Amino acid sequence: MTISTELSLKDAQAQRVWEIFQQISHIPRCSKNEQRVIEWLKKYARERDLAWRTDAIGNTVIELPATDGFAEAPGVVLQSHVDMVCEKEPDSDHDFSQDPIEIIEHNGWVHAKGTTLGADNGLGVSLALALADERDLKHPGIELLFTVDDETGLSRFMKYFKRGATRFYHREILHKSRQRR
Repeated sequence: MTISTELSLKDAQAQRVWEIFQQISHIPRCSKNEQRVIEWLKKYARERDLAWRTDAIGNTVIELPATDGFAEAPGVVLQSHVDMVCEKEPDSDHDFSQDPIEIIEHNGWVHAKGTTLGADNGLGVSLALALADERDLKHPGIELLFTVDDETGLSRFMKYFKRGATRFYHREILHKSRQRR
């Protein structure tokens, strides 16, 4: 499916985000059932020769190395979750364990046929991955952090993050969160 120009997705970067979102939408990814999308993320990284790592529960980091002239700049972490709310209309026979999400565009709006769309946070994942394909962007080191189990409380992410999921800003984030208590 190609998203119509009614959505103002005329440039190549925006179109690439939608292409990635469509690919993700073909992968079942309810909370606690994210293994297939994690495997897809690892393949995405391998195809681009990017370093990646995954913990025992599925949280995955893909590393985008700093471009020339930015190696000493502070790094950035972009976090998004890979699971989705899996709800369907009462008359839908959609099986979230195996069926892809059917994306429909109508009058400039995007929705799913009989189910939730998965745009939270499928579009966040898509935006982050589109950075991996952006060759002209100058940037510091970027870690794309993809977490699991967000829709049921981020319980698995919090254990992982406290152990040092990312190289960038880890100490500063934890320090600031302790100050708020």
